[in-house]
Amino acid sequence: MKKILFLIAMIAVIGVGYLVFKNSQKPRTDTSKVSETLGKFQEPKIDSQNGLEVVVKIKPLICDDFCEEAATFDVSFTTHEGDLNFDLVKASTLEVDGEILPTKSWDGGSGGHHLNGTLTFPRIEKQPSKMILRMINIAGANRTFTWE
Repeated sequence: MKKILFLIAMIAVIGVGYLVFKNSQKPRTDTSKVSETLGKFQEPKIDSQNGLEVVVKIKPLICDDFCEEAATFDVSFTTHEGDLNFDLVKASTLEVDGEILPTKSWDGGSGGHHLNGTLTFPRIEKQPSKMILRMINIAGANRTFTWE
């Protein structure tokens, strides 16, 4: 009889321990939904005006709360007319669900016929439904890149 009671007590302790352990684990993110939502933001955008082609890609987003330290974009400029001499930090803004974020930095330089670099904005606090990157007066044209 003592052996049966001991066995039942052990099974109960193991069962309670399992339930406590299972409920204390951090809930996992459903990555299929995150990937599906972020997929719309992974499409590169292209603007060709006044002899200048601008290609913008959102750098891969690693999202826990939403994004890491900053929102970053890979940007390339190609022209065979004129010089790419402008201040992209002053010329760019990012609108995220109606909130305008100023540019933090651009590491691609200026001048010449080809520029490539990373355009950086402050951290995005929540998963956006729409983002609009605007560049004002770049080679005589306003450029708008929209993801939604």
